[in-house]
Amino acid sequence: MPKRYENLDNVSMQKTWADFRRWQRERKQKRKDLSYVVPHAVPPQWDRLHQPNGRPQLCWIGHSTFVVQVNGITIVTDPVWAKRMGTAKRLSAPGVPLEEMPPVDAVLISHGHYDHLHFSSLRRLPGDPHIFVPAGLSRLFHRRGYRHVTELSWWETATFRNISLTFVPAQHWTRRTLWDMNTS
Repeated sequence: MPKRYENLDNVSMQKTWADFRRWQRERKQKRKDLSYVVPHAVPPQWDRLHQPNGRPQLCWIGHSTFVVQVNGITIVTDPVWAKRMGTAKRLSAPGVPLEEMPPVDAVLISHGHYDHLHFSSLRRLPGDPHIFVPAGLSRLFHRRGYRHVTELSWWETATFRNISLTFVPAQHWTRRTLWDMNTS
């Protein structure tokens, strides 16, 4: 049986089918203004993504996907460029199209929910990134043929080129199938 993880403050992460159905009902009841479009006050400067000139940069793609450029390294967090996540349609296009992305050196995955870990988007990233994942997720990557994967538990640090990456705890839960709740 796989290891199960828990929040550090003993807040339950056991999600039932009834919890899922309740979440779906709550989402359907919310009134959202889907006509609102995030304004583009400044025209995109794609050249800065490809030539950051040594300046640290942070670029929001959408939801939890960011491009971080620091010390000559391009990092992407939770890469999701999908138009749909299961039955949910993406509300707005990613801030940077995949075709405009520079080569990616490293990817940080926060957890295994589909809106944070989308393998099709990950495969389409330019470059051959090293992937950093939370404890319990590396097996999914190895099964799919990824070679450069480092698994870290809470408070573990890895050095990648000239930067340190530390995984810190968060209060959350994870699940990708019916059988893997909180196995990472």
